[in-house]
Amino acid sequence: MSSIDRAGSPPSISSGAQSPETFLSEMSTSSLGASPTPLNSDRVTAIKELIHERPDLVPLFSSSVFVDDQIARLCIIADQIQKNANGQLTFSKIPLDNGQMRSLITWSGGKYLLLSHVKNGHDALLGVGGSKKVKGAIDLDRGCFKAVAITKEVWNEDTEKRNKFWNQISANAETECALVRECSDSENIVNVDLDFKFHSVEKDIRKHYQIMDYYNGGDLFSQIELGVIPVYYQKKWIGEIAAGLKSMHDKGILHRDIKMENILLKEDVACIADFGFACKLTDESRMRRIDGTSNHMAPEAFRGIFSIKSDAWALGVTAFQLITRGFFVPHGDFKHIVQTVMSFTQSTIDQKITAKIPEEFQPLLRGLLMIDVNQRWDMVQVLQELKKIS
Repeated sequence: MSSIDRAGSPPSISSGAQSPETFLSEMSTSSLGASPTPLNSDRVTAIKELIHERPDLVPLFSSSVFVDDQIARLCIIADQIQKNANGQLTFSKIPLDNGQMRSLITWSGGKYLLLSHVKNGHDALLGVGGSKKVKGAIDLDRGCFKAVAITKEVWNEDTEKRNKFWNQISANAETECALVRECSDSENIVNVDLDFKFHSVEKDIRKHYQIMDYYNGGDLFSQIELGVIPVYYQKKWIGEIAAGLKSMHDKGILHRDIKMENILLKEDVACIADFGFACKLTDESRMRRIDGTSNHMAPEAFRGIFSIKSDAWALGVTAFQLITRGFFVPHGDFKHIVQTVMSFTQSTIDQKITAKIPEEFQPLLRGLLMIDVNQRWDMVQVLQELKKIS
């Protein structure tokens, strides 16, 4: 096992490095006793309240009668593992009172109990995208819910191809986390607590884990499915996305995939997520790749030209959808979308804005959806314009 260095590359750990299961089963049956005194009543209470808020977590416990004792026992086990590891990263399987085994991750900065699929109608799987799955977890220090994004390698009998693909997705995941951390001073960027690579020797499979805050409001797309968004929130969320982008752009980072599905809500605060296509302006290799969601891409992006103004166009497309609940560029095959975007004139864009967008938002949308990159607004101009909207 290797120690965590959050500022540098994440460590790799192996499930074959040691076997914590023996130590844990001895500890849970003899050392702890049946009803240990809660080590920290506030911490136990916070976890208990989380369980009451989320019925899907109840199956973690053998009964509802001695939940306090079971939580305390779980916390003591996690504390002991963390202490014995001297702050190093551990990935263990631990037994719960109901007889189930659950994965536990500990490091110097926290302890997380990963949740598996639950059979009573609830599911720990929060989302799936590409080669990534997102599961739930309990933060045992803070008594809150966390999201864990897991990128798994794809099996291939050809070892060379398998390693090449793993190295690629692993490097992309590391770059994504590094860029997110660089923007950690913004409340409008998702927060990643920890990321690391894990090699299960038993199953001979490699995974990359990202542990991040859980965004209980879902994404913006789920919000427009519920109905028309009030003007107050339209303005608020467009402004928060712009503030997050400004923080990124000030650091020379492009997102390159701004869209409704990549904006998460924590309570009612919008945060930019999914840095899978993000890159530094100085990263010539990634900047040359035509990445993004095609019907959100700026005209110049289809020619391989990206800048902070490309993100501005994507924000304009996202704002259009947030306000109208309709697509600025409808879905279709890639060729059709390219033809549609490249055939735009400023006149046709202005006509569309006039027809669909309320008057108070029209200057904002026109500024973001300028075909001429030099005339297209940056985030400073966006934030200034939003102050004028009542």
